[in-house]
Parts: sequence; C-alpha cells; structure tokens
Amino acid sequence: MDIVKVLSAKKDANVDIVPDFVVDSMICAAWHVTLHPNNNVKVYNCTNNAYPLRWGQMIDTLVQCNRETPINNVLLYPFCLVIANKHVYNILNIFLHILPAFIVDTFLKLSSRKPIMMKGNKRFNKLIASAYYFSTHEWTFYRDNISKMMVDVETLKDGIMPVEDAIGAHGRIVVTLYWMTLSEELNLRQ
Repeated sequence: MDIVKVLSAKKDANVDIVPDFVVDSMICAAWHVTLHPNNNVKVYNCTNNAYPLRWGQMIDTLVQCNRETPINNVLLYPFCLVIANKHVYNILNIFLHILPAFIVDTFLKLSSRKPIMMKGNKRFNKLIASAYYFSTHEWTFYRDNISKMMVDVETLKDGIMPVEDAIGAHGRIVVTLYWMTLSEELNLRQ
C-alpha cells in the first residue's frame, strides 16, 4: 500500500479470495462423495459468502496495517483510494502513479542508477486492467454441498475441518497477518 495510491474496484463488492483450505476441502469432498454416492455431479464451492469481505474493508485494513507496521524507506504517507469509475481512476492514476513514477525514474537516471518505477507501474496497470471486471462485479456461489460436508466431518471422532469462512469471519485478522508477513519480508530484503 506504499506504492498503490488508487485502486479500481467497487468498495462494497465482495473480494472473492481463494482461501488456503482448498486442498483440504478437495480431500474431504472426495471422501464425502464416496460416503454419499449418487449419480448427481456435486459442486463444492470454497467461498467466503457466509461472511463476505468487501474491497473497501480489505483496503482500509491494509492501509491501517501499513500505518501500524510500515515498510522501511517509505516515501509517502500510506493511503489508497478505491474508485469504481474507470475514467476517474485513469485520471487519478496519472497524478498518483504515473507522474510520481516518472519523477522518481528521472532522479534515478540523473544519479546514474537504473530506472524501475515506470516499468513497475506499467505492470501494475496491466494487472489492474485485467482485474477490473472482477473487482467491480460480484458473484454468489452456493455452498450447500460444502456446508453439509463440514457437518459430516465434524461428526467424526477425529474430524478436523478448517473453518471454511476464516477469511470472511476474521477478514481483518487474515489481512493483518498477510501484511505483517509481507512487510517483514520486504524489510529484510532492504
């Protein structure tokens, strides 16, 4: 969040994050299908629909974490605007991303160092352009099968199933831990 100052997304749209427990769910789904055989194809959606995490919440949490656990050598105070309108985003992107990157690269060239900011900004803009549709729309995935499977796993003596909605139910904690790990890794590299 030190470099990202404006993001193209809807604040109130769900962030559909693929959680870490997908592999465990796949193993349990194979077990569940053999436990309840029939000719129907079952779909097990690993989602955070029960406790949705919104783009606005996630960005606010990341910015707050950045203020509490900053990365070394930060140039600007951490903030991030979440903008749904593509045209407004493009204008803000020029002033908050492209122009500062150009200025930093100019100083790097003048000090006989390799310019890197415009190249990184170009990659970031490609990422934002490809993610635009997904960050401004949301979908509802039904999770009836995985909820039934979780009940069956919990009834077993040794049945330990990770909490499916950990990201949504504890979104702030998950995002905070992510940021602390990332900032620690980046600070070690500097």
